[in-house]
Amino acid sequence: MIKRISLLIAIGFSLFFVKTISAQKTITTKIQTKIYCSHCSQCETCGVRFDTELYKLTGIKNFTLTDNVITVSFNPKKITIDKIRECIANCGYDADDVKATESGLKSLDDCCRKPE
Repeated sequence: MIKRISLLIAIGFSLFFVKTISAQKTITTKIQTKIYCSHCSQCETCGVRFDTELYKLTGIKNFTLTDNVITVSFNPKKITIDKIRECIANCGYDADDVKATESGLKSLDDCCRKPE
């Protein structure tokens, strides 16, 4: 009986530590950007672009886009924050201090481009 209780306690601690270790594999960070139209997070071009391009990156868990901030959860052993910023820049948007690429800007709908 004591062996069973000890075994159950050991299993319980093991599950707790495994969950704690796996939880530490995800980092959440905020990336400043600038969306120039009111519907870009949902429009057929930009909303879909973020979904497809960011989720192509290995290690991205999820992301949200609200008020010119992209909140990204990712596994730092699989991807770096610099690679995430680079992906956003390639989509045509600034990502913190990384400026949008020329090819990314050209691929945006007219309504989504930075006003000149």
